[in-house]
Amino acid sequence: MSQTSMEQIKQFLERAPLGHSLLLALQHVWRESQLAADLGTRWRESYHPLVHATLLANLALDGHHELRGYSPDESDGNYWSLFEEERPKRLVEPMEAAYDQLRRTPLPLMASLVQDSADVLGRFLPPQTPEGTIPQSLQDYAVIVLHTRRIKSTSWRRKAPAGKGAVALDGVSGLVLAMGANQPGPGDTTDRLPAVVDQLRERRTSRPVLYITEGKRCTVRQLLEFTDHAEDFLARYRSLVTFEADQQRPARLGETEDGHQYREEWGWLRGTKGQVYVRRIVETLPDATNELALVSSLVDPDQYPAVDLLTAYHQRWKIDPIMREIAGHYRLGILIGTGQRAAIVQEAFWLVFYNALLLLAHVIAAVKGWHVRMVSLHTIYHETCCDLRMQKRNVHRSRIMWLLGEEADRGESPVAGATRAAELWRKAWLKGQYLEALRRGRSNV
Repeated sequence: MSQTSMEQIKQFLERAPLGHSLLLALQHVWRESQLAADLGTRWRESYHPLVHATLLANLALDGHHELRGYSPDESDGNYWSLFEEERPKRLVEPMEAAYDQLRRTPLPLMASLVQDSADVLGRFLPPQTPEGTIPQSLQDYAVIVLHTRRIKSTSWRRKAPAGKGAVALDGVSGLVLAMGANQPGPGDTTDRLPAVVDQLRERRTSRPVLYITEGKRCTVRQLLEFTDHAEDFLARYRSLVTFEADQQRPARLGETEDGHQYREEWGWLRGTKGQVYVRRIVETLPDATNELALVSSLVDPDQYPAVDLLTAYHQRWKIDPIMREIAGHYRLGILIGTGQRAAIVQEAFWLVFYNALLLLAHVIAAVKGWHVRMVSLHTIYHETCCDLRMQKRNVHRSRIMWLLGEEADRGESPVAGATRAAELWRKAWLKGQYLEALRRGRSNV
């Protein structure tokens, strides 16, 4: 490709900064992933090098249902609108064949792709501080948020989930660190959470670990596993688990900064697998009819105040809202087929896509001087999809992928496009409540 064509492509992609940044971030993840290295040995003789080198970025363009039907061909009026002097060579094998092979990828390799995305994209994150996310008394901990998820089917017609999975999120940055999923059989009730925790323990640092989990994970068996590995936990209490209060230690009452009353008491959670000593904190919610009950292995009320534990739970990262939106647009059944294995491949791609979106949110927040939780991931997602749609309509696929490969080889950062987008628009990235605060003239937002 001539230098003139390359400059024209680059200038055009600068008009779609978020889409370019997202594709470049996915390109960096794919280049350094274990999955790409494994597929490279098997695909070397079967596929054009460009297919293998940019598979993840191609999947981001092809998977969005709003982008389908816009693949340009020689009869398309937009196809040669920008680049008249040179026509790209056709790939040796169609992308559909490569996607079909991706569906047969071993599931541990797909789980490793999620881990690799957190490692690679974490290097591009702005400097992270726990203020605003982790209370002061818990900042010595490596906080991990554990979520369980239903794995959606790749088919648009099938409503039932294809399986169960679990993910682990970094408590400060929100990046997905690990995914646990396997191919369930008939009547399979296996818990996927231990697989996620085992992946994290393989990469454990010297810092103590605090797991924040949902109510479904509040089983004595799971909590004992945490304590056996010298790990602490903060979990939502389930009424199905028996709590026996410690009569030697009186309960204490208190009030949060929001004026909510709470009660903390100490005792044992008992189950068929044993018992564990915990502190239970029960907060009365604003409607005065519902309560939030938490149990934790951090039993010292002076070192770890109850208000800090309640704040950490309320401010934990939640992945479900934006993942529902991604799942509403990205169903990969047309590309990788249907079935349980294909559904897990789809889930891994969604999580990597989420990590890339979160990187853009962190960059925009750093440029604006905001906390990342003030930035709307939904707005970033929709703007990114608009950029991808514009790229696919106006530039041939192979030219975009060729430029991405060149930029990744030079080590260019995906941060530049998000920085440019943050400078172009002022308040469009804020969540609704913060926009309202700005309209009222509050200076602290």
